[in-house]
Amino acid sequence: MSRGLSLTIPVPRLRLPFLGGAAKRGTTTRSLPLRWHLARLCAGVMFPILALVGFMLWQACLDEREHMEWHGQHSATTVASGITRDISTLMATMQALSHAESLQDGNLRGFHNMASRLTVASFPNVAVVLMDLNGQQLVNTRVPFGTALPFGNPESREAIPDVVTIKKPRLSSVFIGTTAKEPIFVVSVPVFRSGSEQVTHVLHLSMPVERLRSIMLSTVSEEAGIALVTDKENRTIARNRGHDNYVANVSPMVSKAVSDDDGRLRSVTMTGTAVTVFQAPIEDTPWKVSVGIAEERLNAPVRRFIFLMGTISLGMLLLSFLLAAGIGRVVTGSLHALVGNAQALGRNDAVLPVATPVREVNEVSSALVKASHELQNADEHRDILLNELNHRVKNTLSTIQSMASQTARYHPQPGEFISRFEARLLGLSASHNLLTQTRWESADLWDIAQAELAPICGENSLRWKAEGPLVRVKAEPTVALGMAIHELATNAVKYGALSNDTGRVLLKWSIKGDEVELVWREVGGPMVMPPVRKGFGSRLIPSVVRQIDGTLDMEYGIDGVVCRIRFGRDVLA
Repeated sequence: MSRGLSLTIPVPRLRLPFLGGAAKRGTTTRSLPLRWHLARLCAGVMFPILALVGFMLWQACLDEREHMEWHGQHSATTVASGITRDISTLMATMQALSHAESLQDGNLRGFHNMASRLTVASFPNVAVVLMDLNGQQLVNTRVPFGTALPFGNPESREAIPDVVTIKKPRLSSVFIGTTAKEPIFVVSVPVFRSGSEQVTHVLHLSMPVERLRSIMLSTVSEEAGIALVTDKENRTIARNRGHDNYVANVSPMVSKAVSDDDGRLRSVTMTGTAVTVFQAPIEDTPWKVSVGIAEERLNAPVRRFIFLMGTISLGMLLLSFLLAAGIGRVVTGSLHALVGNAQALGRNDAVLPVATPVREVNEVSSALVKASHELQNADEHRDILLNELNHRVKNTLSTIQSMASQTARYHPQPGEFISRFEARLLGLSASHNLLTQTRWESADLWDIAQAELAPICGENSLRWKAEGPLVRVKAEPTVALGMAIHELATNAVKYGALSNDTGRVLLKWSIKGDEVELVWREVGGPMVMPPVRKGFGSRLIPSVVRQIDGTLDMEYGIDGVVCRIRFGRDVLA
């Protein structure tokens, strides 16, 4: 048996006030009931659980708030997309109407009739107004053709210079129409002289804001938050809540919105409610959609988190103390039952098993009973162990003596003798190490091959391969097979497949009926011939095969040695 180097490093004792210190020899320490220690243990376990629960609840809190913020931004973007499509449709319709043949020919009556039919079919309760560049109404579909028409409203007249300049459709701000008497907005489109880019008239489409509000309500419910459409002056065009009270007025929620450090827009409503604002622009217009969600609603998950954490903490604390009291009662009663067993064991009396509700206490009681029997048979058991050890030491020494004698016979030079003898001792040691791990009962055949080949060929070498079914070999055959594999590997390194850079060794075993066949095959090595003089390996391999009542077949071929060892299944564990 090899001796290991033992290094003792002094480690200072740490005393954790929460858990208490260990008992000290020769001193009297203040002891506490088991229930008190269990209560402290439960309290200690509670904190990481609470931390985990708190983390999960807080994460759910953040996820809920993030979802509400996402929903607010998504609602604003969806409403903006819907209104953008509707405004684009209005502008496209007006541009098509501006190219009407009757308008280009100056047939205002025909244009009035066509525009009236269009508004009745596509835009009910909507007026199409044609003005000259001075703002004089020429056609108004709200009144019959020929009715004396006044100048247009100020908002429509103000749009004429811009339309003439930019030569593109223009969208007005929201205002109260003089004729419609309701909040409207105007789509203004230039009318070009046929074949040129000269603007001759401006075509206006007065649209009630209720049209935009219907688009908004189809996307955002009143319970989702405050949603509104504002113009470039932050005046309300449409609102999902209190529309009639806020329309055409400046929205404080939009005009007072400021960005915080996180990039979120914060604002207050006209009623003083703090909100987070989510905005989306309406393409090709100075308008935007804003959705405001009350901070109180966004912070509701945090309030729920505080309430739940407080409730869970109190509940777990109460449960911990109740569990500590109940478990302590059971454990202390069970531990008292062991006192008699321990006292009987100390007197070397017979120990009787006890039955308690705690399995571990019952196991300790059974262990005490077993220990009592083992102590009574200790002397006999020690004698058996000493006899077995003596037998194995004699066998090992005989094997080493034979190895030394044979090695000295074929390698008389001291240096060569030491090298060869040491290699064979290491091979023998590898088998012994495997058996030591299983208390000299058996070893796996693959482990035997790996233990002998890895030191010679390398553990990760591609030059050897061992395969076969799971086979466990008894103790003494393990040593014999290990020595045989070691000698085969050593000869392969000196003369066979492992003596060059390309050769490989294949070790394969199989079970055929009542017989196990172990095949050692060398591939890619130099051609080998039967040895003229029998060396140690040539004598050792047949010898170990005879020890396991097996048969040996050696072939010397072009690629190297092929060795077949067959032995009965009685060798297996």
